[in-house]
Formats: sequence, C-alpha cells, structure tokens
Amino acid sequence: PNIAKAIIDWFARYSNQQVLLRLKESGVWPSSDKTSNQISGNIPLAGLVFVVTGKLKEYSRGNIKHIIQEAGGKVTGSVSSKTDFVLVGEDPGSKRDKAQELGIKIISELEFKEMIIDFIKQQEG
Repeated sequence: PNIAKAIIDWFARYSNQQVLLRLKESGVWPSSDKTSNQISGNIPLAGLVFVVTGKLKEYSRGNIKHIIQEAGGKVTGSVSSKTDFVLVGEDPGSKRDKAQELGIKIISELEFKEMIIDFIKQQEG
C-alpha cells in the first residue's frame, strides 16, 4: 500500500506530469512487450491455448479467462487442433468429446490450479 501510494503521488505532481509530457513528445514512452515476457519463461501459461467447458465450482467464466490471460495463455470458445488444454467442469458436453477425439489434454479445476499456483502466489504477494 505504501509503494502504491508513493507511485500515485508521484504521477499526481504537476512537475512530474510535465516531465512525462516532454518525454512523450520526444518519442520516449514505455510500452509493454508481452512477447518478450513470454519468451523469458516468467509466465507459466505462455502461448498455451485453453477451452473452458462445463460449470466450474470455484471460478466464474470471466474470472478463469482473466487468470489464464494474465498467466500468458489464451482462451478460445471452440476446440481445435491448436487447443492445448480443455478445462472441464461439471456437465462439459461436446467440447470434452471433441478434445478426446483430437487427443487434447483434458484437465480439471484442481489440475489447472496446480499449473498456476506459483503464479497466483506471486500476484498476491
């Protein structure tokens, strides 16, 4: 909380806003390069494609999608040969069947948690 407050205070100062404006006008501006983060291995689900099916016990659909994306993965709505994992909840339906046909790894919520447990701990700490 103290660090966050200090950062907010820094950005709130007029003189610092002017410095940032001059930097931006000069073409010096920070940007995010998620690809380099993924390549470095700091993101546990980097480049992996997930499909979520069925009713999850511990996550909402939006929450699980956010977690996967924050951990470097991608969520799609349909199973294809490009899918790496199908996360299965209760009553999964045809997406699980399609994954089985294609030989795609099917995981439970528990298995998913184990995949990203360290990532979640880092985010909370």
